[in-house]
Amino acid sequence: MADSAFMDEEEHKSQPTQSPATGDFQFQQSLKVHQGAVRSLACLPSGYLMSGSIDTSNKLFMLNNQGHYDFEKELKYHEAFVYSIAPMINGEGFFSAGKDNKVFAVDLIGNPVMMYEGHEGPVNSVC
Repeated sequence: MADSAFMDEEEHKSQPTQSPATGDFQFQQSLKVHQGAVRSLACLPSGYLMSGSIDTSNKLFMLNNQGHYDFEKELKYHEAFVYSIAPMINGEGFFSAGKDNKVFAVDLIGNPVMMYEGHEGPVNSVC
């Protein structure tokens, strides 16, 4: 698989085309916006999707009326790899954790609303 946010259509052709859960699968969309491998994805029922990458950025997407994601904004808060993304329980944003020992709470506009520091090493996971 290529070192990008999602596989492209050519790479998909060699991938399984059937979902064990539903019995069907069809390639829908490729979102190539990162310059490095994507480490984490999270989505909210409201249609927002956030990705985090080793390129140190988060990308925010919104589901459109045609059922595809539109790129909304690049977020550059981390100083090192982004390891984990998780949705906030209240649905009003995401948490982003990284190799820089920090966790950020980010609202749906992409603004950091809180930075959590104090870890002595990389934060590998948030949930």
